[in-house]
Amino acid sequence: MKKWKATAALLLALGMLGACVGCGNDESSTSDSAAETSMTESTDDTDSNTAVASGTTSLENKTPYQLSFDEEIPSELANTIAMYFYAIDSQDYDLYLAQINPIYREAMDALLQEQYGYGIEVDFEQYHQALVNYAGTEDYTITSISMSLAEEALADEYDEGTDFVGDYLDAYAQALGDDFVTELETHSNAIYDIALTMLGEDGDGNTITLMSQLEILVVESEDGTFGILG
Repeated sequence: MKKWKATAALLLALGMLGACVGCGNDESSTSDSAAETSMTESTDDTDSNTAVASGTTSLENKTPYQLSFDEEIPSELANTIAMYFYAIDSQDYDLYLAQINPIYREAMDALLQEQYGYGIEVDFEQYHQALVNYAGTEDYTITSISMSLAEEALADEYDEGTDFVGDYLDAYAQALGDDFVTELETHSNAIYDIALTMLGEDGDGNTITLMSQLEILVVESEDGTFGILG
């Protein structure tokens, strides 16, 4: 079964991240426990694929997130996701723009202008509130993000042979048109459907889960850079 994949992708494509954040796996306790175990093991294992978001001026003197990701996921992709959420959390619009796919940015901005009379920056302003809503408090800190390929992490929740990326692209085609998907595929080296879990702490130092197995689409462009659709 496809569950909420097509609906979530379409909402995300329409700039409604708040409707999708945290609506991945309903069995959050199992996912959260696995994520916390993964993060602990990664911290202790110097050979594991762990990384700290770095290599950018915007993160100098900032507290980065601890990242954990499968070996099939390029480290640059993982850092792009970290920077994407860092930009949302810190309300850094320029940094956010640098993390999203330029073809998506142009298409989504045009759609929003046509239908609502405003651009993508208005949607961006709402994304931080979505994080606050799912943290359950304004006094929170993102501490870690763990990532896996959705086709592996969520295989038990979908029919065998489900085309994870294809289903997402079908939903984006509904929102942005077939030409958008054709252009995206033509000018990309690869497209990844990533399932991520985000952990944090509230103001009292308690561990909280902001997202559990949220799917997000990331495109590797022809020049080797990565950009998020959302």
